Amino acid sequence: VEIMLKRIIELYESADADKIKALAALDDRVDKKHAAIKLYLAKVTKNPLNEDEALRCQELIGACVKLEQVG
Repeated sequence: VEIMLKRIIELYESADADKIKALAALDDRVDKKHAAIKLYLAKVTKNPLNEDEALRCQELIGACVKLEQVG
């Protein structure tokens, strides 16, 4: 995501089809990681969790969603 944010500024200065495609490919990677993390956390929460573990899972899901939105 950090790389994507740095590269997007370049596109405002000079739009280039190859750079746009490369940025889109990075977004696809972020989307795949996002889906994998959410799936993992969904599997984890099927097991009994204590309050701290449940809270941590919610925090991780929130962070994951925010990173995907930024991407």
